[in-house]
Amino acid sequence: TKLVRLECSGIPTLPSLNVSKNTELKYLNCSENALAALDLTNNLKLEKLSCGGNEFTTLDLSKNTSLKYFGFVNSKLSSLDLTNNTNLEDLYLFVNNLSAIDVSKNTKLKILHLYENQLITLDTSKNNNLTELKVHNNPLTSMRLGDSGSTMEVKFGNNPYPITVSTATKTFDLSQLTGFDASKASNWQGGTVSDTTLTVDEGVDNVTYTYDCGERQTTHGYPTVTGKLLMPCTLKINWKNADGPAAPVLSLVARTDKD
Repeated sequence: TKLVRLECSGIPTLPSLNVSKNTELKYLNCSENALAALDLTNNLKLEKLSCGGNEFTTLDLSKNTSLKYFGFVNSKLSSLDLTNNTNLEDLYLFVNNLSAIDVSKNTKLKILHLYENQLITLDTSKNNNLTELKVHNNPLTSMRLGDSGSTMEVKFGNNPYPITVSTATKTFDLSQLTGFDASKASNWQGGTVSDTTLTVDEGVDNVTYTYDCGERQTTHGYPTVTGKLLMPCTLKINWKNADGPAAPVLSLVARTDKD
C-alpha cells in the first residue's frame, strides 16, 4: 500500500491490474499490455499516468485531480472527460478515435498532442500556457487558438472531411459542422458561400478554404513562420442523387449480326 511508483508496461500477457489498495501511488506506467479495464478511483495522489495500447477504450479520471501528465496513445479511445483534471500540464492522446475533446478546464496545459484522431474541431482559447500543439492527420474543419497567450508551436496537416451534397441543390449547410464559424473561413475554392450555405461547383471532388484560428501567435509550417495561423482545410464531396444513391452506370456491349 506504500507503493509510489509502478512500471509494468509491455507485457502482452497481462490481462488485469488492481491498484485500488495502492493509495500512495504517484506514477503508473501500464501501457502496451492486454488490460481489459483500469480502475483508478482510489489513486487520488496519481500525478503521472501512461496506459495506452491496452484493450479498454474508456477511462474514468474524475477522481485523479492531481494528475499532471497523462498519456493514452495508440488505442481506440473515442471520448474522455478531463473536466476535473485541472492540474494537467502534458497530455498525449495521439492515434485514437477521438472526434471531440474539451480542454477548456485544463488551463495549465503546456503540451497537447492529438494527432491521428478524428477531430472535426478544436478550441484551445482557454489554454494560455500551451506552447506545443500537434493536431496533424485529423479531419479538422475549424480550430480556435484564441487571441492571446504564449506563442505556440503548432503542427497541422488536415485530412479531408467528407460531406454529402445533393446533385439537385448542390448545397450544404455549414452550421452542421461542429464549432464552425463561417465568418472565419475565406479563400473558398470549388464552391461559394452565402451566410452558412455552401454551394458546391458541379462535379468537383473537393472544396478547400482557409480558416482563421485567431490572433494568437504561433510558429508553424515548413519553413517555419511566426504569426497568426490561417489553416488550410478540405471538404471531400460525396455527391448524392436527389432520389437516393448514385444512378448505375450503363455498360453498352457491342453486338454483331450473329447475336
